[in-house]
Amino acid sequence: MAKMKKKEELIFFPIQESGHLPSFLELAQILINRHNNLSITILRMKLPYAPSSDAYIRTVTASQPQIRAIDLPHVEPPPQELIKRSLPLYIWTFLEILKPHVKATLQNILSSRSSTVIGLVIDVFCLPLIDVGNDLGIPSYLFNSSNVGLLSLMHSLKKRQIDDVFNGSEPEWLLPGFHDPVPSGVLPGSVFNKEGGYAVYYKMAQRFKDSKGIIVNTFSELEQDAVDALLDSQIQLPPIYAVGPLINLKGQPNPNLDQAQHEKILKWLDEQPSSSVVYLCFGSKGSFDPSQTREIALALQLSGVRFLWSMRSPPNTDNKETMLPEGFLECIEGRGMLCEWTLQVEILAHKAIVGFVSHCGWNSILESMWFGVPILTWPIYGEQQLNAYRMVREFGLAVELKLDYRRDSDLVVAEKIEKGLQQLMDRGNKVHKKVKEMKQMARKAILNGGSSFISVGELIDVMTVVTRTTEVEIEALWCGRSKKMGSTDDMKKKPELILLPSPGIGHLVSSIEFAQLLINRDQHLSITILCINFPFTPFSVSYIRSALASQPKIKLIDLPFIEPPPHELLLKSPEHYIFTFMESLKPHVKTAMQDILSSYLDSESHPVVGLVLDIFCLSMVDVGDELGIPSYMFMTSNIAFTSFMLSLLQRGIEDVFTDSDPEWLVPGFIDPIPPSSFPDAVLNKDGGYAAYYKLAQRFMDTKGIIVNSFSEVERYALDALCDGPSQIPSIYAVGPLIDLKGLPNPNLDQAMHDKILKWLDEQPPSSVVFLCFGSMGSFGPSQTREIAQALERSGVRFLWAMRSPPTIDNADKTLPDGFLEWMDGKGMICGWAPQVEVLAHKAIGGFVSHCGWNSLLESLWFGVPTLTWPIYAEQQLNAFWMVRFGLAVELRLDYRKGSHLVMAEEIEKGLKQLMDRNNVVHKNVKEMKEKARKAVLTGGSSYISVGKLIDNMMENN
Repeated sequence: MAKMKKKEELIFFPIQESGHLPSFLELAQILINRHNNLSITILRMKLPYAPSSDAYIRTVTASQPQIRAIDLPHVEPPPQELIKRSLPLYIWTFLEILKPHVKATLQNILSSRSSTVIGLVIDVFCLPLIDVGNDLGIPSYLFNSSNVGLLSLMHSLKKRQIDDVFNGSEPEWLLPGFHDPVPSGVLPGSVFNKEGGYAVYYKMAQRFKDSKGIIVNTFSELEQDAVDALLDSQIQLPPIYAVGPLINLKGQPNPNLDQAQHEKILKWLDEQPSSSVVYLCFGSKGSFDPSQTREIALALQLSGVRFLWSMRSPPNTDNKETMLPEGFLECIEGRGMLCEWTLQVEILAHKAIVGFVSHCGWNSILESMWFGVPILTWPIYGEQQLNAYRMVREFGLAVELKLDYRRDSDLVVAEKIEKGLQQLMDRGNKVHKKVKEMKQMARKAILNGGSSFISVGELIDVMTVVTRTTEVEIEALWCGRSKKMGSTDDMKKKPELILLPSPGIGHLVSSIEFAQLLINRDQHLSITILCINFPFTPFSVSYIRSALASQPKIKLIDLPFIEPPPHELLLKSPEHYIFTFMESLKPHVKTAMQDILSSYLDSESHPVVGLVLDIFCLSMVDVGDELGIPSYMFMTSNIAFTSFMLSLLQRGIEDVFTDSDPEWLVPGFIDPIPPSSFPDAVLNKDGGYAAYYKLAQRFMDTKGIIVNSFSEVERYALDALCDGPSQIPSIYAVGPLIDLKGLPNPNLDQAMHDKILKWLDEQPPSSVVFLCFGSMGSFGPSQTREIAQALERSGVRFLWAMRSPPTIDNADKTLPDGFLEWMDGKGMICGWAPQVEVLAHKAIGGFVSHCGWNSLLESLWFGVPTLTWPIYAEQQLNAFWMVRFGLAVELRLDYRKGSHLVMAEEIEKGLKQLMDRNNVVHKNVKEMKEKARKAVLTGGSSYISVGKLIDNMMENN
């Protein structure tokens, strides 16, 4: 029996304050979700001045068995008056007292030998504990819950002396990674503190070099200049890992928050117009005296803006009404709301919120960017002044109210606040545009292949290499981050995967995304894609090459061109044509794979761990079997279609369906399916049904079925298959796999692309219907006229990607008289559109679609409801499924090429239902949008499924 691999363990030492702990716990969860063999122990200290965080930590450990918490013993704290002199000095002194107890606890963990301790991750304010790690031979990593800008400032203190305290009159200071010199007025309060605050910051800067790496809650797209500046070899800092944004999207548990009040807040927000409310919140310690509170209230009253104000009353104020101008509460009724505590992430995520007046704590800034909400800066304490300065002056991501405000500052008068509010609410302000762009960058950073995702992978590699390399080799890795290492593990052959995608563009896009997902997830993996030269897809090979140009770990091999089957076979059944083509291609695929295997010195112990085949390439399972390589099927459609295909095995190969057959009950479907919603192929007597039947038989010969879906959207179907016959291979839902950059289209020129997006920019939010029927979706003149008449009668704004049939030279000839003149300003017609960019646009309110699975996933990803108009392949089944699960509005479920006309009256009715914001479909789709995005994040259902798939594949090595 193989010896079980010992667990690797990290020890976390956070400061249990609201500004530090949430991101620390998010980091812990990311690491264990990324590395299955990792466990984390959190050491809890009791800071006398900080509220208990036990309940918060318990919620994490309860849901994550790989994370545990150990309480450190109580120690006699420093004198209370030390807090008033300098909080950093108080913490530093407290930690010096706590050191021996931390060491004893770590010794107990080490003596248990139940795991290998690979690192100590400590808050940047807990630097004295590096000594404990050094004593016990445990490498230390710093976690900075703030940003790289603060790191740059602190490191720059090394150029000064320990008693060289700032006094506020110094000239501006140029810091590494900052574009402009920084005025002393925006430096953190501690650097002006002569009572020990400055000295602690100085000592902290001296200890940075003693760590093995600095982990920062930021992302490189936001702070690349600062990261690059600090990684300069002359500065001599350890590697910096930008792993953020680390945000608890469920919201931090708050004992001060009353649930009834919380629900009242959300109900009030639901009643406000979209993008109309300013949210004012100044952090857990942010409160103002009565004079400043009255100025804020007067500004809100004068500006006329809708607002939600989370107002922390100072401890000696019993009734905040006494702090407000007379008549204020009556004046704001209906347009404003006051509260003490809120769940900030839920507020910022709400569609009603348009701006955020904030203290500029780093967590709040990251949350505002994540949700695309611009900030009006009002810093109060800590490093908030520096954060505000950078957001306004360095990044252009906030509106300036104050950059240098502190608790003892002069009043900020109502007129100044009112002016700031008006600027914040100005949708034409370029800050709004920049924040929306940064929102997309922040979200992409943590997705598979994003900058922070890669950085976390590098961090895990460095941490885990401790258990299998010498100190010299570790130093080489830390210095170079990616240098080759001479260990025997590193010399082991890297696992390789062979991917054979179908050349059809509807299959190719998700196949390429899947390949990139795998290599970004497992940095030891390489992939070879075998490219098929298919007679009718000349664009496919160029698409693969352009999509993978920046991926050195994916190589391409062109399969030879072969004589295709007779063209008349294609006309009878595309599925039978493809099946026949693949049979002819088999020997060439075998030769290509033999060449790959022979490239290894020992072809008997080659590192090829699997052959991933598109559903239409399943006959190549035979090739894999002959060469001893396990096969996996990649289903570019959904689990429901997978279930439908498997259900064919209950019938015979000649038992073709007919339109008059009774409804068919398929596992995973709530209702029986009428034949009118079946895929075209199963109604085809000329080889289509037989081809599908043979493909379904080969499902059972694979080691796993990989599906471009996610369990939250197809839980019923997934459970039905997993609870079905035991011989069904494991199913891995790994989606949604979407090319968010958008498919390059040789039919769409840049001028038209820009024209489309400019027109959409001019339309109101959620006002435009997008009509697009796929790369092969076109209608004859009669049906086109009916669509045009429906658009005219409904009065909706629209963007129509109209594929004219080959016999029609000009769209004008297919449209009703005067239609182009009528639609001027209301609609736009194009031949091709950048679908991903269009669906992502705020102007889009609905999508009339052919219900191809890629299009449906894109609509769910962007929260755009669909009106169903299936045309070919399995689109009817997709439409049936989407409507039954309340995720689409039904126009037709059974339309096929050659069907009777869909009349203008029916289309008009469907368009009105689609654009009715009260339709339950809108709510369902918005909820599914959030589930789709969470599925692919670290710890999400698809993320976990990909991890299980990789583990399964690596067992083949």
